[in-house]
Amino acid sequence: MSVAQNEQVARDFFTWFKACQLAEIQTIIDPQFVDHGAPTGAPRGHEYISQFCNGLWSAFSDLDYRIDDLFAAGDRVCVRFTVSGTHRGAFAGVAATGRAVAWEIFDIFRIVNGVMTDRWGLSDVPGLMRQLRGT
Repeated sequence: MSVAQNEQVARDFFTWFKACQLAEIQTIIDPQFVDHGAPTGAPRGHEYISQFCNGLWSAFSDLDYRIDDLFAAGDRVCVRFTVSGTHRGAFAGVAATGRAVAWEIFDIFRIVNGVMTDRWGLSDVPGLMRQLRGT
């Protein structure tokens, strides 16, 4: 696939993620998809994506994002984006606070034949947790 097609796969992922469209997301996720930042023992593929998406959607039902940078080379697409939402459900052991939060994430996706096979990412989890705890 071309670099432009890989960029479009990444854009589709974010469009469907924002709209909570798990069935569509799974069409572009390899059954053996690996999130290299996931906890040890986390599932792969569609099960992982289902757990990941549903966890965020239940904690931040108004989840939104803004793509700040997106570029690609070969089979890799790099995306820097800002996520925001209202903390309305438990997340990472913190009960719902009703606080509006925002945090940055940097992701690199590997895309092969139109599907995401791997993710490497960095997320400002410490900043998010400070916002959730009000510190």
